[in-house]
Amino acid sequence: MRHTSHYNSGIDTKRGFTLVEMLVVMPIIILAIGIFINVIVYITGGVLVSRGANALVYNIQDALNRIEEDVKSSSNYLATNSVSLTSPQGYNNDGTSNFHNVSTTTGTMLILNTYATTSNPITSTRNIIYSNGPNPCGSNLVNLNQPITLNIVYFVKDNTLWRRVVAPANYATAGCSVPWQRPSCYPGISGVFCKAQDVRLVDGVGSSGFNISYYSSPSSTTADSVSSDNTKSDSDRQTTLQAISTIGVTITATNTIAGHDVTQTGTIRVSALNE
Repeated sequence: MRHTSHYNSGIDTKRGFTLVEMLVVMPIIILAIGIFINVIVYITGGVLVSRGANALVYNIQDALNRIEEDVKSSSNYLATNSVSLTSPQGYNNDGTSNFHNVSTTTGTMLILNTYATTSNPITSTRNIIYSNGPNPCGSNLVNLNQPITLNIVYFVKDNTLWRRVVAPANYATAGCSVPWQRPSCYPGISGVFCKAQDVRLVDGVGSSGFNISYYSSPSSTTADSVSSDNTKSDSDRQTTLQAISTIGVTITATNTIAGHDVTQTGTIRVSALNE
């Protein structure tokens, strides 16, 4: 029996792509790679946006928590700073630019009058610091002296919400102890008086992103109109603020994250120490 072997030497079973095939296949491969990269970028961008949004929520809540602590330990709300400014503690990093709770040029501010204390005012071991006269510091009557007060100011500048401690020029020697609170100034501003930098709280807060409503009592649902009326004088607003016990604070901030504008808002309602 004759066996016939078939072999076609003209066929190469291990050949590569032809030029025509490459021209057809390569765009498909490039398209697939582009789609894959876009998916990765989309997922990564989504993660960054989510993380950025969460960070913004945290910063807003942290700022609101600080405000709540400060309000609860303050004696009253102010229309303008009650402490004479020592340069560079003014709004414009000088000694003359007073703070105002409402203004057409500097926006809304929260100005608190608070007692100087021997330690953190939210701790039970802290004591109020009284002036060193007329009764001597070691006297049982020292608490009849005038308490030393400071101003805590929350204000918006350069699209950021800040916290500043404004202290009198003689704050370190006026009382029977050196206050735990330290006067602060804008970061980068030099001056021997300031012992700390302002606290940078929330970025992305515009001129309308910090709002305060004033209420005559914790149960009141109608905000006082005079307290936040920028057409009224500081003295008129202060007269009304003397009857204010409670405030509502809203912070709205917008940050650009991975090409997306992310906006978050937080609100609290809190009453001062005397309530």
